[in-house]
Amino acid sequence: MKNEIKTNGESKLFEEIKTLIQNSRNAAYSAVNSISLTTYWNIGKKIVKEEQKGRERAQYGERLMEVFAEKLTKTFGDGFRKRNLQYFRKFYQMYDNEEIVHTCVHNLTWSHIICQRQRSLR
Repeated sequence: MKNEIKTNGESKLFEEIKTLIQNSRNAAYSAVNSISLTTYWNIGKKIVKEEQKGRERAQYGERLMEVFAEKLTKTFGDGFRKRNLQYFRKFYQMYDNEEIVHTCVHNLTWSHIICQRQRSLR
């Protein structure tokens, strides 16, 4: 009988610890996702505002994107290739209101943003 009580108590404690770990991991994932989306949005904003002067594309835009992508990829890895920089730019253009980004879009993942962008091109 004592072993069963101890086992049940251990089982409950184990489940509580497991839940704590899962909740912490979910919170960490959510925080990283939110920070990543904010970073991508700000990269898109910089490309549009500072390099393109708010126009759809800079006159030298494709070459600029290639140069940035090459340098960023060497420094930070494949997540900053030209295609992703183009996605970042479009992400900002789709959601150019910062309040919307902070209140709504951050609840999505980058995959949701990419899918939304692809649907808007149809």
